[in-house]
Amino acid sequence: MLKTLRAFVRARFSTNCQLAKSVPCFTMRPILHEEYNSDFFNSSLGELQDILSNKGFLQTKTDNFNAEIREAVKAFQTSANLVPDGIVGPLTWAALLYPTLDINNRAVWEDATEHVIMLQTRLNEEKFKVKVDGCFNRKTKQALKRFQVAHALRADGVCGPRSWSILLGQRQVLSRRLSRNIMDFLEGEWLIIEQLLMVASIQIGILFNPFESGHRYPFWTTLAVSYVLAYVGPLVLENKISFLLDELEGKKAQVLRWAPYVLIGFLSRQILHVIKIIIIP
Repeated sequence: MLKTLRAFVRARFSTNCQLAKSVPCFTMRPILHEEYNSDFFNSSLGELQDILSNKGFLQTKTDNFNAEIREAVKAFQTSANLVPDGIVGPLTWAALLYPTLDINNRAVWEDATEHVIMLQTRLNEEKFKVKVDGCFNRKTKQALKRFQVAHALRADGVCGPRSWSILLGQRQVLSRRLSRNIMDFLEGEWLIIEQLLMVASIQIGILFNPFESGHRYPFWTTLAVSYVLAYVGPLVLENKISFLLDELEGKKAQVLRWAPYVLIGFLSRQILHVIKIIIIP
């Protein structure tokens, strides 16, 4: 059915092109740029065949983009969860040349440090600030998600072909005001959620403290104390155990992400005592 429809469309557009040259044919156009010439095309075709051969999709090399290459491209596109149309466009090139970076797949991004650095560099150039260290950590994932939201991509924090093609390719320029508003909204929303989770985790630690099981505090008292300690917690934890937090993020252990704040709840009495000594000598 699909082949019949494609044949009909091609025949219809071919007939229209013969009848009136003003009507464009239904064919893909090449990406034109300053370096595009016959040598560039041949070099790109050779690179395409080398990659397909290394990946096991192509057996022999030719000087033309023939049916065998098209079928090899379609097979690769299927393996990469792309539409198997046999056309090597920006998405297919991105899938061929760049690995899919996912915080949950540590082995891939550790072997592709240069690509992680490229990703972090491009995010910084797009004003999504992140440290360029070649480590696909929690903060890199968050910056990537903000970039994906700003460009109407699925905000999953995974840098796949679509994200690579948008990062490295041509796209519509976002106005600074719109981009800034999107970033401020995302950062503000996530900050509020994080603070609420911090307060809730600390309050759980206070209410269910195994070291002080014989003493209970009123709910509103624990809420007020949790609110205060939520501002102390990040100062103590974020810099000290950031590596552990990245490990928990990579293993999808989001519940354990807040376990240190429960511990702060356990030690709330001691922490408040230290704060009192500092403020009131």
